[in-house]
Amino acid sequence: MNIADTKRSEKDVRFELTKNMEGKNYPIIESASIRTVERGNVLFSEGLGINGYLNVTLKFR
Repeated sequence: MNIADTKRSEKDVRFELTKNMEGKNYPIIESASIRTVERGNVLFSEGLGINGYLNVTLKFR
């Protein structure tokens, strides 16, 4: 995996999905999606962004 860009941000910021999204294990466009995360689920940031993808923890509803 080639990490082109890494950014630190505030940790534990709460996000609620407003549309269905694809979840990935690796922060690259070509990586396979591991699941569809449905609208309404809550995510919390881990404080790290890699290649434009925000690293989050999913809290299932």
